[in-house]
Amino acid sequence: MSSAPTLVLVLLAVVLAALVAPAPARAAPSSSADWDWLFGPDADDDAQDDDYQRRYGIDIVGGDTADIKTVPYQVSVEVNSAHSCGGSVLSARWVLTAAHCTYGKDPRWLQVRAGTDQLQRGGSLLAVRRAVNHPKYVHGHQDWDVSVLELAGTLSFGSTIKAVTLPAAGAEPSTNTAVLASGWGLTQAQKGKGRSGRPAPNLPQQLRKVTVRVVQRSTCANVYRGVLTDRMICAAAPGKDTCTYDSGGPLVDSARGVQVGVVSWGQGCADPNYPGVYVHLGNKDVRQFIKSYAGV
Repeated sequence: MSSAPTLVLVLLAVVLAALVAPAPARAAPSSSADWDWLFGPDADDDAQDDDYQRRYGIDIVGGDTADIKTVPYQVSVEVNSAHSCGGSVLSARWVLTAAHCTYGKDPRWLQVRAGTDQLQRGGSLLAVRRAVNHPKYVHGHQDWDVSVLELAGTLSFGSTIKAVTLPAAGAEPSTNTAVLASGWGLTQAQKGKGRSGRPAPNLPQQLRKVTVRVVQRSTCANVYRGVLTDRMICAAAPGKDTCTYDSGGPLVDSARGVQVGVVSWGQGCADPNYPGVYVHLGNKDVRQFIKSYAGV
């Protein structure tokens, strides 16, 4: 029997395999030049020296430890007494966080810990009376990812607990503005998880912070095609980012002390191809929602 038909079948199999084979993954960048498409060649020199973290990076990637007195608005949102998300103080009775942090959770499971930079230790621990997600939020989708928590008690303000200032309705953060994010993200992020997840071990005991910069909206929209909305802003810096378990935490304009965003979602952590995405607190609809409940 001739081997010609067999040879033809083998060649056909090789061609088909080449057609369906996945494209190779993008290699990790060897230098900060890979970030030039976001920031240009003059990106912050200190940031350029940070070790690059792959898609599933570590906690607040590229950050430093934080004293609660430098970010007194920061809180931990706990589920069944374990840290789950971050949040920020709006007033003595209201806290701001992300909707995906509270979706489907009975308020009786929730607590807010304020006034401490230690994970699950110290500060003031208050029960949550109710959690109100934006009415347009849909579980599993990134849009309208904002929630306000009404506390069962009252926070006592001082050097470690202060309310954050929110932007005016319609305010847009300028491109390249330095913004500060803070939180208790995982020491090593887990593949397949976003910026929050089930309570887990190996979280850093000390609060951490990182400075990133606002990314031009059109640039970010080009990255997240069809997903980025007017209720979102983007921020990034070479080798720096928020990550798993930082969700709901604040993104604050460093110069003005105004919270411009809420940690929401992103593709991996500190991936140079994908900026972090935050709830846009200057959006008129988002601001109206917060004001209608918290009064600020």
